[in-house]
Amino acid sequence: MSPRSNRRKRTPLKPFPSPWQSLLEPFKAGEWHECADILRPHVDQHPDELASRMLLAAIYQRLENPGLAQVQLERALPLAVGQGDLFRAIGVQKQIDVIRARTRLHRQRYIAIHQWFGSLSRTQAQPASAALTPRALLALAPREFDEIAIACVLEDLGLEPREIACDAETARVILYGRVRWTEAPSPDRAATELIAEAHELIASGTDETPGTSLKLECDLPSACLRFDLSLLRRVQSRATSAAGAAGGREPRKQRSKTAPANSTEPATAPPERPRPDPVAEPVIAVGAPIERRRGTRVTATLETRVALLGISGTRVAPFGGRLLDLSPSGMGVGFPRGEIRHIREELEGALLDVELKLDRRGEPLELTCRVRWVSFDGPDGAAEPDELARLGLEFVLLTARARTRIQDALIRATHSGKPLGSELEGKELDGGKQAA
Repeated sequence: MSPRSNRRKRTPLKPFPSPWQSLLEPFKAGEWHECADILRPHVDQHPDELASRMLLAAIYQRLENPGLAQVQLERALPLAVGQGDLFRAIGVQKQIDVIRARTRLHRQRYIAIHQWFGSLSRTQAQPASAALTPRALLALAPREFDEIAIACVLEDLGLEPREIACDAETARVILYGRVRWTEAPSPDRAATELIAEAHELIASGTDETPGTSLKLECDLPSACLRFDLSLLRRVQSRATSAAGAAGGREPRKQRSKTAPANSTEPATAPPERPRPDPVAEPVIAVGAPIERRRGTRVTATLETRVALLGISGTRVAPFGGRLLDLSPSGMGVGFPRGEIRHIREELEGALLDVELKLDRRGEPLELTCRVRWVSFDGPDGAAEPDELARLGLEFVLLTARARTRIQDALIRATHSGKPLGSELEGKELDGGKQAA
């Protein structure tokens, strides 16, 4: 199926989202503060709506406020993965790349996206092009997917009309917005206006003549990903050739664990598992091998104020600390300085899995937090008496139900005479408190 099969008129058109309709005039006038004020309440009310969150991040970038833009994008990326929206996940990462252009980008960031979607085994919003679908991209090996993702380009179309040269080897996937596009193959042939909305394709036909162009007019603030179809075909062809070559090889003969009766070779026993050294690894030597922790995790209990921190990639048992403060926006925990000091760089800005037990009867809340600051000072600038290092954690993608449970638990604690401080409430978690 060629990209031309996706070209169709939409009648009637879908109505404009109400906040986006209000954005048109200030967006055209470049009133970015007003645009942010219009869109931000809508994003807070509908936190799972990816298009509005991505547009809000783009507006913050126009305001030259990369910090607020990155906050929105960091929340949008797991949303895109959870919703099975591969193209928007790539688009969000492209926006993050723009913000972090001056810093060192993680070399395997797109390979990680490939692994996330591969583990989900499901994708949504398939554009009508057999070569350019989430399923086709995920069928590639991680390195090949990384090559395609890095090569594609994020285009912020805004609201400005534009005219571009026709290219049969270029396809654009709309991430958000609505674009009216017109292809004029020749002067004696009437142009046809087509509509492309989110997850739909803009691609010229294969029969265009030199000098023809595509005219793009945006009804709403729009953005797209531009793909090089020739590169995609080369990568897919290379992958197919490699798979065929591997399939044509004769399987390597495996030697039997025991030699046959008429063989002169001595029998070989299967290799034994290495035995742990009781001196170097005494804990492992006394029992079955312990699997390394896959995620840094905090477990905290509201009633007892006990907190445990388990560090990923180690066999070290979780070490204990205290739950210092809690609010609907985040929590503060304290752990021994000696345990935190050597892992401070790994913790700052990291995402942690948090299990918060609010009461004995209810199920614990499974949350995600970002470490916004690590401090070795007490609340008043003096060292804590028990030598605690303090971690400020901000809840990421907190649902309304979880927020309500936390608020109810804090109210019950206050009524019972055991209130827990809410020192994070109203504090700038993005960096208002840094380590001394």
